[in-house]
Amino acid sequence: MNGYLKSILLLLFYIYFSLGYLQAQCQVCMLSKLQTDEVLYRLRLQTDVVVYSGCEYNDIARKVRIDTIYAVYLENYKRYEIFVKGTIIGIFNIENQRIVKYTATAIDFHESIDLAYTHIKKQGYFDRVLNQYIWDAVCLGLELGYPCDPCIDPFDYPYFED
Repeated sequence: MNGYLKSILLLLFYIYFSLGYLQAQCQVCMLSKLQTDEVLYRLRLQTDVVVYSGCEYNDIARKVRIDTIYAVYLENYKRYEIFVKGTIIGIFNIENQRIVKYTATAIDFHESIDLAYTHIKKQGYFDRVLNQYIWDAVCLGLELGYPCDPCIDPFDYPYFED
């Protein structure tokens, strides 16, 4: 199978299974003003994030380059929602906390995020085999002290050049 056909099939697979992610139960996505300010500050320190719901069967992880981050006030709930606008620069699977089947992409991303399923770069380790430093991807919700279950332990942050 050539690379172009493989990319198209991965894209279709991503679209099909991402619908399940969108329907996943929200754990940490409606925030107070103080929480919103804290999250916006933390996300503005990041150039990209990984959006991945470990709870959803066969969810495909997405590395998202951040262009814009903003909050929307939900009058009915008296809470805020965080939105990320950017580009999905890679899709991949996670097996045994390692990145597998990474495919570079350029897909528009504009969604509200659930902090339980948003992962940021944090301290990692030096991999002697690869001869490079590997960052850990940690759940933003847990990092900020919110009770949530990302359904996955910290994993290797995708290091591929995009």
